[in-house]
Amino acid sequence: MEEKNIRIKKTIMKYVWRIQQAQMIIAIVFWSLTLTGVFYPYIRERILNSWIGPERVAIGLLLLFICVLGTVVLCGVMFDKLKFWNEQQMVAVER
Repeated sequence: MEEKNIRIKKTIMKYVWRIQQAQMIIAIVFWSLTLTGVFYPYIRERILNSWIGPERVAIGLLLLFICVLGTVVLCGVMFDKLKFWNEQQMVAVER
């Protein structure tokens, strides 16, 4: 009985961990989309109209999305390189 409970707990913990990993990726994409929508009117007027023209909205949004996504990922990489993830790394090692 005890062994069955341990196996169930490990299975639940594994699925919770997988959901958390997927949630991080989805959150990065949604944050990038949100920030793109917020900043596009300001960027369009000042920068994008002179580079790609006002009629190419999709290209401007795509470029801004890539820039925002790259910035978010770069911040995450820098955060990781500065070893701010120590507590989460300890949990990953225990698993």
